[in-house]
Parts: sequence; C-alpha cells; structure tokens
Amino acid sequence: MRSVSLILVAGALLSQSACLLLRHPKDGASAPADTDLPATEETDPDADTDPPTDDADTDEPTADTDPATADTDSATAPTILGTWKTIPAGTFRMGCVVGRDDVGVTCSAQTNELPTHSVTLTHSFWMMQSEVTQGMWLGLMGNSPSYFLTCGSTCPVDSVNWWEAASFANAASAAEGLSSCYALTGCTGSASAQSLTCTGVTVNTVSGSPYDCAGYRLPTEAEWEYAARGGTSSAYSGSAVVGDVAWYSVNSGSTPHPACGKAQNGYGLCDMSGNVYEWTWDWYASTYTAGAQSNPAGPASGSFRVYRGGSWFGDASYARVADRRNFDPGGRLNYLGSEPVNVNETRRVHIL
Repeated sequence: MRSVSLILVAGALLSQSACLLLRHPKDGASAPADTDLPATEETDPDADTDPPTDDADTDEPTADTDPATADTDSATAPTILGTWKTIPAGTFRMGCVVGRDDVGVTCSAQTNELPTHSVTLTHSFWMMQSEVTQGMWLGLMGNSPSYFLTCGSTCPVDSVNWWEAASFANAASAAEGLSSCYALTGCTGSASAQSLTCTGVTVNTVSGSPYDCAGYRLPTEAEWEYAARGGTSSAYSGSAVVGDVAWYSVNSGSTPHPACGKAQNGYGLCDMSGNVYEWTWDWYASTYTAGAQSNPAGPASGSFRVYRGGSWFGDASYARVADRRNFDPGGRLNYLGSEPVNVNETRRVHIL
C-alpha cells in the first residue's frame, strides 16, 4: 500500500503496504463454508449508457461459498502474521460500473477502470484481515522501513517498494517451509536494508501462473478488487459512506492509523479502502482487456506495477474499490504498503 504524503522524484521515499497470498497444496479444495457472512451475490447496476461492458453476463452469480467472519475461519487457516479470512471463489464485474462506482467521478472519464468485464476466480483463498503492519514486517524481515515509525507497530508498514513486498511474501513462505512463489533476478541491495531493486521476476510454477503458487504471494489485481468488494455493490470496501471504512484526507490528520480501526467489509477485511495503498502482482495497463475472464493475472510485461486501495493522503474518490493506480516497482511512497494472500497476496490471501 502507499501513503501519499511525501513523494520525491528520484530516490523519493514512497510508502507501500504489501498483500500476501498463499495457495493450498490441495488443488481445487474449496474454502470452508460458513453462515456468518451475508450472501455474496452482487447485483450489476451497470447501465448500457456510459462505460463499455461485455455484451453478456449482466447478472452477477453468487460466490461459491459463504465464508465466516470469525477470526479463525477454519483449523487449516494460516497461522503466520495475523488473522486470515476466507475469500470464496466466485464471479464479479470488475471496473467502474455506473450506479455502483461513480461516486464523485464519472465512469466514462475513468478510462483506466474500463471496460467493465466479468471476472471469475475459480479457487477460494485466504487473505490477511489487515494490511501488513510495522510489527509484522519487523518480525519477519528484521527492519523497520516505514516513514511513519511513530505511528507504532500496529500501523501498516509503508515505504516498501514492489520488490521488497515480493521478498516479504517469499520470506513468509520460507518461514512455513513452503516453496517461494517468486524468483527475483538481477537484484542489488536487500529488503532488510531497504535497498532492494531487481531487474526481473518469474513465478515458480510449471504453468507460470501466480494462481498455482504453493507459497505466499501478492494478490492479483482481480483478487484484490474481488476481496475488497466483499460480496456487495458499495463504492467503498464495506460501505457507501467513505468515513465508515476509510482513513483518507478528510479524517486522517495527515497520517496513517493502526490497522482495522474502521469497519470491516463483507468478508471481514479492513482498510481495503484508505489508510495505505497496497501493491498487487499485476503490471499496469491503461485499460482493461474486454470480455469475460477467468483467473486473470494482468499483462505479461510492463513498466509499472498496480497498487490499490486509497490512503490517508488521498481524497474519497481514490478510496473507491474500482480506483487504480500505478508506480515504478522500485519506488517508495509513504502512503503505500503491503497486503499478503495465502495463495498469492502480500497483504492477506491464501488460495485453497
């Protein structure tokens, strides 16, 4: 995730939170069902008149399972870092949908959030309930990179670049004896010294897909948006009222805040809108690929990585779930951090 308070050009300090995702070794296993969460069916208010959409798939199917909101979703939930939540497999409409995401903006003007399209995620996964905190980062990596150190150990880590977020995911895998998802190449410096930069990354799976990783990873952009929506049609993650769920420019006091100080979304996740932005796996493209997709992982290459979620620095429009941002993977922002997944998310995901 990124905090947008101090941004310098060339050697600027950027703040990012990372998401972690881990895939369960038993391929195709579904996440445990539960009845605590509301149904995850999302109605598609997408009108034919504004942003372009697929010509099919106007009804949003329900998610395959109903995950629990309890702190421990099942006995098989990851134990590393913090509390993890089950995110069920399912289908949703990704992008700026008229009547859902056009709060303070016009969807037709948000060209990088178009065309809206149907996305199906075929596996359930675990995601960490909160962003990676300063304390979690210190415990695993042995250093404290955050610009906002005085915020404390329960505040989201910031000022980590994409390479360091990926390195954090690998460190989480190593701590649990799992295969690393990422092979980083051409690297100099180290994450522990807040100086890591690399020239390349490959996914350690036969298929080359991050969805097949055995260890922790960053969430794909599609996984991030699906989890952030929480099975609802709200513009923000968990509410139609931004202040209910987000620390942003109006209420933050120009600083991040301890994790999970605002309301959770339908999947029991917090700070998916506001506080600090979060890195995702995907390379950035200026528009989405049209048409229905299954388990998308973004472009094969690019110059910038996608980060999501809004921050203490940005206004309410940046906290919308549909909002997309991009940055140099070697850059740092004090409003950008990390969130793993167990099954690929350096913020909080574990795919089953």
